[in-house]
Amino acid sequence: EKIRVAKAAKTVIKKTKAGKRKLRVYFGKTRNILCYQLQFRVKGVKNWVMILVPAGKTNILLKNLISGKRYQVRMRPCTFVDGNVYYGKWSKTKMGKKV
Repeated sequence: EKIRVAKAAKTVIKKTKAGKRKLRVYFGKTRNILCYQLQFRVKGVKNWVMILVPAGKTNILLKNLISGKRYQVRMRPCTFVDGNVYYGKWSKTKMGKKV
């Protein structure tokens, strides 16, 4: 009997929309996943901030950001099979407009 290893598919960030100290990130829906890992950071800063996004969403609002800065965003899907968590590949890093 062959053992199937589940792999989470790749996610695509479609666009970002900036507001006053906030950034909305729109992304494509991925089937058969548990959640998304979304990371963001100020352009030029080394460390990423990570949040988990529920599977049914297609956009997320990042609040309380530093105004006048540009943010980079990337994400990947997560799936859970037989007690193991599998991660998809990171999406291409998307540059947001100035917040």
